[in-house]
Amino acid sequence: MLIREDIYLNECKIFDNLEIEICAVNIMINKNEVCVLSYYNPPQKELNEKVFETLKETKTKFILMGDLNAKTTLWEAEINNSNGDILDEIILNNDCLIMNNKESTHYCFNGKTESILDYCIISSSIHKLFDSVEVLKNDDMTSDHVPIKINFNQGKINPDNGSNIRNKRKAYNYNKADWGKFADILPKTLPSDIGENVNDINKFVTESIINSADKSIPIYEQN
Repeated sequence: MLIREDIYLNECKIFDNLEIEICAVNIMINKNEVCVLSYYNPPQKELNEKVFETLKETKTKFILMGDLNAKTTLWEAEINNSNGDILDEIILNNDCLIMNNKESTHYCFNGKTESILDYCIISSSIHKLFDSVEVLKNDDMTSDHVPIKINFNQGKINPDNGSNIRNKRKAYNYNKADWGKFADILPKTLPSDIGENVNDINKFVTESIINSADKSIPIYEQN
């Protein structure tokens, strides 16, 4: 997943407990936090409904793109495969929409068969953000899959949104820092309840440094 560097984002970790190939980040669209997901489901693996159940339970606005290896008669397939049956149930039960048009996204290299395996699925609450979805058949990426492009309604997404948020972040004036105070405030040991979990240790160290900086380093005045 590639995100342009001036777009504000934070990593979404609500799927970390699922053993699937998925990447998710939160970005701001029209002042709404939206989770953007890239999900690959291998051909012989059952589509994981828990992804969509988690999004529903957390009331997360989302855009999910991915090769789900699901064939359904609702989207041009002659018959449903097992993942197609699961996808039909997902759409029915989780208040979400498939935004694809009816164009194929997968072409066998022998040129004899084509199908829709790649989907753009969104939470229904943000459908007004979208104008259209295109299948870019002329963009050869040396794959048997072709890219899908989402077009947003004009004025619904602010390309400067990330820059504006980033500019509002605090800026420390290190030239006037009280480093003695900074060192005194920093904890000298790890709390006993943290244990050996790397993520917990990282969080503790990060929060300790920020707390010490806030109390010992002046902030630049923002004009």
